[in-house]
Amino acid sequence: MKIDRREKIPPYEQVRRALLDEIVSGERLPGERLPSIRQVAADNSLAPGTVARAYKELEADGFIVARRGGGTFVSDPLPAAHTDGYELDRAALILVGRARHAGYSDTEIESALAVALRR
Repeated sequence: MKIDRREKIPPYEQVRRALLDEIVSGERLPGERLPSIRQVAADNSLAPGTVARAYKELEADGFIVARRGGGTFVSDPLPAAHTDGYELDRAALILVGRARHAGYSDTEIESALAVALRR
């Protein structure tokens, strides 16, 4: 997980999206235990409350389950991946990530998407 502090997206949302992508892509399997809030916070130099917010939103959406004193796990079964646009969100994250990795600027990515939408 990589948190970009220059990004306009708040850190809690970056954590939520990163975990959601791992879950929806199958990188994290149903029933798998997630790292603790403290661990994710420490690994990413974030406040625990920031990570807790991301976890709470994922739990509210049905993607994770917190067991008091027992940790947090990927839900089993998972909600439908396309619910509320998650599939589209994931595809967009993958596209943007690959384009940035290839060296394209956000402006170039936005321009390419605008062209693709007009076709």
